[in-house]
Amino acid sequence: MPRYFKDAEAATIHQYEEIIAMTDDVIQIASYLNIASQIILKVKEHIFINQHTLEMPDSERNCTITFEGNFTPDAEIANLWIKAKNGTLQSREVVRFKRLIAHEYVERGLMAEGLPYRSPQAWRKNPQSGIFAYWPTPEHYGAHDMAPNPSRPHPFSHWDKIIGKSPEGLTVAEDLSNLDELIEAIKNKI
Repeated sequence: MPRYFKDAEAATIHQYEEIIAMTDDVIQIASYLNIASQIILKVKEHIFINQHTLEMPDSERNCTITFEGNFTPDAEIANLWIKAKNGTLQSREVVRFKRLIAHEYVERGLMAEGLPYRSPQAWRKNPQSGIFAYWPTPEHYGAHDMAPNPSRPHPFSHWDKIIGKSPEGLTVAEDLSNLDELIEAIKNKI
């Protein structure tokens, strides 16, 4: 039984349960989007199935707690996964889904190499606002921060400003065929 850090909508939890039980989604998504099935399988395991050790915020005490469990179900991820499986993504959703797959695959690969999901040292109280939150720095960052950002047109445009590292030479292939090489390139930069 999955264990989630935060509460999620019952409908989204149900979608995750359906996705976990699917046996033909990986092949169908891979074929539909022309992405290697091994990439889709590893992302499915990372998002929906595998448990992770995460440092999560305890805002009341301004500290982090170690949590062992699954990523909290996300409605957008569930909806995109199901639409990709059914071959019904709109063109803008195809772009969003591929960016999401790239992010999760690289994040998974960096975590497998020992980089935490998020750096425990980057959770701190902001001196200006007083808010306890996650503030990555050039010294303290995690796999989530180093992976391509699925919300940005250039997936590494956050590196210079937030992480203080140059993204020069980091690109994501249209068919995501270079993700393993991308993980190696990122490891060489950190």
